[in-house]
Amino acid sequence: LTFRPHSTDSATHRKMTLSLADRCSKTLPSQIYPIRLPRETRTRRALLICNIEFEHLSRRDGAEVDVEGMRELLEGLGYTVDIHLNLTSEEMAKVMEGFADRKEH
Repeated sequence: LTFRPHSTDSATHRKMTLSLADRCSKTLPSQIYPIRLPRETRTRRALLICNIEFEHLSRRDGAEVDVEGMRELLEGLGYTVDIHLNLTSEEMAKVMEGFADRKEH
């Protein structure tokens, strides 16, 4: 999220934007990995895992709405979304391994 004062032409906005950019450039480079595929051959694929039902906890009412909202957002950005619901930890690990092993990564 970006803080935006009422006027985006203000010195405050420019100062805050530069400050945020400066902070990101100093703290995030080690977390960024290179994309090795040319832009025109890249595919966009997202993995979405959501647990709604639990064995020893109450159901996460409304989580379906969150999943649908995230799916719509990602698809709107051009991603193909793989959705998996109510997985055990072992199933999650298997799904993530399979997703990471996909040829388009």
